[in-house]
Amino acid sequence: MNFLNIRKIVAAGVLGAIVLTSCNTDPIGPELKAAPSDFNKNVNLDMIIAGSIETAVQFYVDEDAFFESTTFSHDVTWTVKLRGLKSDAEMSFSSTGNKVNTTDAHWLRGKTSTIQFFEGGESFVSELHIAGLDTVYTDTLTYASSFDWNRVVVEGVTHSVIEYFSMDQNASGLSATSPDNNDDDVQIKVSSSQRIISGKSLMMKGFDANSNGWLGDINHERLLEFVNVNSLANLPVDSSVAIDKLYYNLYVFGDSDFPNTAVEIKVYENEDPSIVNRAQLKALSNNDSETLTAAIQAISDAWIYDILIDWDGWKLVSVPYSGFRAANSLTKGGGGNRVKEPWRMCGIAVSLLSFPTSGEEVSTYVDFLTVTQGGQPKY
Repeated sequence: MNFLNIRKIVAAGVLGAIVLTSCNTDPIGPELKAAPSDFNKNVNLDMIIAGSIETAVQFYVDEDAFFESTTFSHDVTWTVKLRGLKSDAEMSFSSTGNKVNTTDAHWLRGKTSTIQFFEGGESFVSELHIAGLDTVYTDTLTYASSFDWNRVVVEGVTHSVIEYFSMDQNASGLSATSPDNNDDDVQIKVSSSQRIISGKSLMMKGFDANSNGWLGDINHERLLEFVNVNSLANLPVDSSVAIDKLYYNLYVFGDSDFPNTAVEIKVYENEDPSIVNRAQLKALSNNDSETLTAAIQAISDAWIYDILIDWDGWKLVSVPYSGFRAANSLTKGGGGNRVKEPWRMCGIAVSLLSFPTSGEEVSTYVDFLTVTQGGQPKY
């Protein structure tokens, strides 16, 4: 079973006529080559996918898109800017020459120059700026679907997607929410108020009324879904991976109005003595009636990393498994052999904390939880 059933969004392309808008002259530095007074302004810019001019990009299907212009009358410095009309994501390409060519304007996997990803189904604007020219060439296109990062290898780094938080929780991802019922107004739910990669993220907020520091979590309900896959080749973690090359990655939103907010990542290992290899662990996980029972948790390890949120806005947090500490609860993952064994990983939880000061009102959003092997992610 995949960790997330990604819905392919196919939106019809919207081709806007190229429009010319007046703007201030681009600043010219010594490294720029400006358009001369006799520059021919009859210029066109197209998006090229699989060798054809297209008006909608589907990175779920093709990971490469290119931009190409007609040939300019002179060598000039040019910049192509892409801007999502809903997401505010941006990407840009620049070079000097007699045209925008596909080598210098190669859009790979929907990469952005901002922390925000483009959003599937949104319209985006492409702008061609030419140094020294008071004309901007603009087109409106469609970002039809996002790139699927699950099981993608980039520069030796393997990416496994645990959760996009793009829909209401479902059994294929983090599905179970467990608020502290003794706290006030605890909310752990998918929300459209903030986002990174889809139209939504996971909102986590509340007041730590009982001052125990913990407000609730979201997790794999059976704590076995992490390895609930159809073949050993699809396991998110290789048996040979070094713990300092295995990263957990999560986008976290900070708000200085809630200075005592923290997020905890907790990884469960199944140390049932009857499980001696990954095939047996997979077989157990594939049985939907099985769960990581309290008895097994009492003899297993769980590993924790706390993220103190001391910034504003979105930030990508990447933590090596070697940086996790052992859980203390002897009934919930604190009774194992205290040795990190990545092949035994079976479930994961994300908790909201009032930390370092308990008893406070806290709030954050989290998005795009992944595991990478071989280094930090290459988004």
